[in-house]
Amino acid sequence: DTDLLGTLRTFLEQNQNSARTAKLLFIHYNTLRYRIDRAKEILGDFLENPRQRLEIELALQLYPLIGRIPPVDPPR
Repeated sequence: DTDLLGTLRTFLEQNQNSARTAKLLFIHYNTLRYRIDRAKEILGDFLENPRQRLEIELALQLYPLIGRIPPVDPPR
């Protein structure tokens, strides 16, 4: 029931500021810590790896656009 993508996007947009992120999401600080820890379980320790963090930030920006791009027809 958690919105990991939204939480992660907001957390990174707020430059990893936990207090500000929790306030913006209207969640308790410990809830935010739990969600970030859950994201780390899935993605690895992306906060310590700048390249991986960049890849995740790009993916989070592109994700909403994926559904809007029409499929490409294969060449005939």
